[in-house]
Amino acid sequence: MSSQDELDTTATKESKDSFSKSASGASFLMLTQLSSKLCTFFINQLLMSYISARILGTTSYIDFLVATSLFFSREAVRLSCQRIKLPKGKAYQAIFNLSLIPLVIGVPFSSILIYTQFIRQQNAAVLQSPLFRYSVGFMWLSVIIELLSEPLYNINQYDLDIKTRSKIESFANVFKCLSQLGMIVWFEHKFKGMSVDKANPNYFIFSYCVSLFIYGGSILTLYLHFFFKSSARSQIRFKLTRIDDWYFEPRSISYWKNIFVQIFFKHVLTEGDKFIVNYLCSPEEQGIFALVNNYGSLITRMVFAPIEESLRLYFTKLISQDSSPKTYRQVCTVLKNILVFYKYLSLFIVMFVPFNSKFVFSMLLGNNWASSTDAFKVYWIYIPFLAINGVTEATFYSTVEDAARLFSYSKYMVMCSIAFIASATLLIKGTGLSVVGLIIANCVNMLLRIIYCSNLINTMDSSFKLHIDSSAIQTILVGISVASLHYFITGSNTENFVQFFYSASLACLTLLLVVFKERTLLSQLFHQVWKSKIKSS
Repeated sequence: MSSQDELDTTATKESKDSFSKSASGASFLMLTQLSSKLCTFFINQLLMSYISARILGTTSYIDFLVATSLFFSREAVRLSCQRIKLPKGKAYQAIFNLSLIPLVIGVPFSSILIYTQFIRQQNAAVLQSPLFRYSVGFMWLSVIIELLSEPLYNINQYDLDIKTRSKIESFANVFKCLSQLGMIVWFEHKFKGMSVDKANPNYFIFSYCVSLFIYGGSILTLYLHFFFKSSARSQIRFKLTRIDDWYFEPRSISYWKNIFVQIFFKHVLTEGDKFIVNYLCSPEEQGIFALVNNYGSLITRMVFAPIEESLRLYFTKLISQDSSPKTYRQVCTVLKNILVFYKYLSLFIVMFVPFNSKFVFSMLLGNNWASSTDAFKVYWIYIPFLAINGVTEATFYSTVEDAARLFSYSKYMVMCSIAFIASATLLIKGTGLSVVGLIIANCVNMLLRIIYCSNLINTMDSSFKLHIDSSAIQTILVGISVASLHYFITGSNTENFVQFFYSASLACLTLLLVVFKERTLLSQLFHQVWKSKIKSS
């Protein structure tokens, strides 16, 4: 066998190993996300009884500021670390070196962001409160302590050890929610049964900031625990270390420079609705949006986010091992199969969830949040746009390294940002649609990004097109027919358990119809997964 054949065989084997790790990791991540989110969901349900729309809006904005600080500091580095292609020992040290950048950026950036967007907006009485100062301190420390865990997180991701990451994040999330609930119960006992929200809302904000700090501390502690048990421990020096004649691996640091600004605009488009809602909406409207976003994005965090993360890791590894046209066609084939799944899942969400939103959330939240029903109904239409954008954009960032293309997308993101801010302002203030207008503006924003990424993916494989063909028309007609039948049975809203049972039965019948229609594809995927399991065992 020639040396070229040996290289091709090795690349193929690494590709299959990466696919197996990514697929099993995605499955495990979805399961742990499901279990942890269900657990935190029930804990948050208990917390909802202590909170008003105004306080929910404030804590949601705090969460946004922390997430923005973290995202801006570390996201470009996370993407760049996957580009490192060195022997394992050198790769670990190169990842550690590169992962020090988020801390250097995060300390000043989080300080400026929290001061300008949170502290300066408070009145003099709030600023003099010791409880407020402690809250801000814990908020800032939660960012710093989580950034300290970045080197360990990136090494873990480089090894595609998604199971360890899932365990760590699940435990930290549950511990965070339990700690906040414990503090709220203790505060209520301190106020002799009076609601914390009525006695002193700052206590609820304080407990939330402390729980963020506890989450970051749990993440760092658990990553250290698993790291010191791993083989990577002996191959890393815990300081900036020269490797050959450089500190930062040239290919990865070049990629980081190319996408750093683009990442900022991506975050503005993805999370900018929270900035807009803070400036254009009342505190009560901010609370409604936070509620809709938290409940509506459950399926995003449990299903779509793990798939998107695994695809990004798998595609990056695949392209770094072999960048031939055959590999790009393989990427597009995997993406097509994912989009078939998304198509039908989105169909079910749009067909059934809006009808049942009012009934389900009235049971969960009572009548205190009845004004959020219309926003909930529209939010479910936004979910398919969010899902498809997630995987197409993950494919873009995994497969594109060309500086010109990345810069071109950066300019496009600036245009999308302007269009999003203009449309959101018009729909919220100009038409009086409030939160519903913001959701519609988000749909337009996601559609623009999907179009750009899809056109670029089409250059890798001309058979990849997001267009309305005969199969899509059939799916749309089925969806309209089922939704019409649902409306005939229950009206615009499900009102009782009998109607809810009819809705569930109709969903099951539709699922059977989908399985029958896609039986060939399902059979092929089943055999492929089964063969990979047999080989791995």
